[in-house]
Amino acid sequence: MEPMSHSLLYEAILAFLVLLAGLIYLFLTSNYNYWKDRGVPFNKPKLFFGSLKDQFFQKKSRNELYQGFYDEFKGHRYGGIYEIKNPILFIRDPELVEKVLIKDFTHFYNRGFPAAPKEEFLTANLFNLEGKVWRNLRYKLTPTFTSGKLKGMFEQICNCGDELMKCIEEER
Repeated sequence: MEPMSHSLLYEAILAFLVLLAGLIYLFLTSNYNYWKDRGVPFNKPKLFFGSLKDQFFQKKSRNELYQGFYDEFKGHRYGGIYEIKNPILFIRDPELVEKVLIKDFTHFYNRGFPAAPKEEFLTANLFNLEGKVWRNLRYKLTPTFTSGKLKGMFEQICNCGDELMKCIEEER
């Protein structure tokens, strides 16, 4: 058996690398028609980044990026974005947001903002928690926010807001 010539070996390696790059490309772009196929307006994804390229390169904060999506989908109740290759529904309509977060919350408790409560304890709130931890905390907090209890807290909340405004004014 004769050993492979160097040029044949290089061609085989090159073919393998081209095939590997093609497979990676197909994997990363496999969902990029998700929103188009469903007739949902969407932000055109960028390879490797989806819709979050500016956040990845720290050109925009997450808030600025989401404000841009909000403005982009003006006139629509919702739109589609991509987190790398994963399609994400971006809801713009306040009534739909209320339905998802309040009325149908049992179906939407994983919202894509996972918390790391041991490292960053301030992220351990209802909006960021998921799964069983979220369900348990919501179950415990729900009785606190009945309309009667909120009415009772209204004056105290207003006082706290006034105090906060005083502190902000003093800092200026």
